[in-house]
Amino acid sequence: MKMFNSCALLGSSIFFIILACSNPGNSKVLDVILLSIPMALLGFSSGGYSKCAVMVSGQYSPFVMSIVQIIACASLMAGSFLVPALTPSDTFAEWQRVFMIYGAVLAITNTIFIVFARAQPAKWAQQQGDLTLAEVVIGTDPKDVISISQTPRWIDPESALPRITDELPKPED
Repeated sequence: MKMFNSCALLGSSIFFIILACSNPGNSKVLDVILLSIPMALLGFSSGGYSKCAVMVSGQYSPFVMSIVQIIACASLMAGSFLVPALTPSDTFAEWQRVFMIYGAVLAITNTIFIVFARAQPAKWAQQQGDLTLAEVVIGTDPKDVISISQTPRWIDPESALPRITDELPKPED
């Protein structure tokens, strides 16, 4: 998770800063490449913060992910107003400031993620006292259910499927 998030945020941060420091108009192709690479790197975030939110929130992940998406949409909406406000004359110096801000915000948020991210469920998401799968499906106490790993198994030679029985088949002579 941390690796994917770092590839997305720190990688994008580096390329936004490089783009801000580049000389505009020298090479339009290079400018487009320097702008495209951070956008492509942001795709790695799907293996970063979103997976972390699901792992931490457990069975509450739909609610938590909806909050994460609301925050993401709000920041995208805010960016729609902030970027034009920061670039009223549409000069390179104004865009340079925007790219530097993007780079700094991405680097700072990645650092915060690296420090605080974990892959264990939060205490509020742990399922203690909830019904187990055996209780829901079979309607019995899980202590009364024999684990599949405790039962003798063998592979049926005709169907090539595992069979669970009380005893193993007798070898044929």
